[in-house]
Amino acid sequence: MTKAYYEFFCPVKIVAGNAALEHIPYELRTLAASRPMIITDKGVRSAGLVDHVLGAFAESGMDVVEIFDDVPPDSSTTVVKTIAKLYRDSGCDSIIAVGGGSVIDTSKGVNILVSEDGEDLSEFSGVGVLTKPLRPFFVVPTTAGTGSEVTLVAVISDPEKGVKLPFTSYFLLPNAAILDPRMTLTLPAHITAMTAMDALTHAVEAFTCMGKNPISDAYAVSAIKKISENLMTVLNTPDDVDARLELAQASTMAGVAFSNSMVGLVHSLGHSLGALCHLPHGLCMNLFLPYVLEYNLA
Repeated sequence: MTKAYYEFFCPVKIVAGNAALEHIPYELRTLAASRPMIITDKGVRSAGLVDHVLGAFAESGMDVVEIFDDVPPDSSTTVVKTIAKLYRDSGCDSIIAVGGGSVIDTSKGVNILVSEDGEDLSEFSGVGVLTKPLRPFFVVPTTAGTGSEVTLVAVISDPEKGVKLPFTSYFLLPNAAILDPRMTLTLPAHITAMTAMDALTHAVEAFTCMGKNPISDAYAVSAIKKISENLMTVLNTPDDVDARLELAQASTMAGVAFSNSMVGLVHSLGHSLGALCHLPHGLCMNLFLPYVLEYNLA
């Protein structure tokens, strides 16, 4: 039975396919931006993935003004503040996040500071604190799992206070998510599997949680189908571009689904285990999903 009332919201433009990267300069121009900054990490840059993005600008008449490639796995407010200063000093007007969850969350934090002309990120922590649109922001995921390219949340550590700061706002949503299979071709098998299971958990919990609705169900079911049909193909044939793109799309669909329904017990347990044992988020999801499904069926 359809709920008496529900809302579904996803304004993020999805640009997907084998030449998706080449559309970035055009997307920037539609937002009157021309001086982008790339935010990424050492692993992504050493794998040559940033070069793919830079190549997309080769014939555009537009240049990437600055690249910050030192985002750590567990980013912090200190890193965000450093990048925000570099952004301002370089005269940038937009952000392109190239990476996984940490890079994307860090970029969301940077966008808060440079858009709000702030210095203390903690001032903007919480739900609904932001009141106006931020600078043009694009996300190029290099893993197929977090769904952060279509979520309105970010979590960033504050080393001074010893806490993780949550940020929730529709204004954190990127203007566009760029899904290009070239960006995941070099992903190791174990990370491919771990992140895909993270996406699967997002989809399953979106479909089984109390806040679900018919539209989130459609996204969740489609994501589950794509993962089940393509994960083993990618693990056995890592250079299968079509299957890689299917996983990337599944991750995004799962992100859209849980952003409009929320998640459940797997994430509650997984976040606790990850914090206590410093385990990767995707691995924690893998460990708890079968047991929570069995519990829910009981």
